Amino acid sequence: TDATVRAIEGIQGVHRLERRGSRMELHVNEAEIAVPDLLLEVQRLGGRVRMFQPDALDMETAFLRLTRGKTS
Repeated sequence: TDATVRAIEGIQGVHRLERRGSRMELHVNEAEIAVPDLLLEVQRLGGRVRMFQPDALDMETAFLRLTRGKTS
């Protein structure tokens, strides 16, 4: 529900939430909330965690995001 989404957006450490149909993608700062605590909080707020897939940012991806693919 929209109320659940708003509540999840308010979790300390969640910096961005993207809705994709019935799915949500959370962008989280792990220095602010541990992953197990995040998952428990999402469930406490009424969300269902069906899959969890961390996305580690490697140096190449970080560079391309910062330069928006421009290399010169």
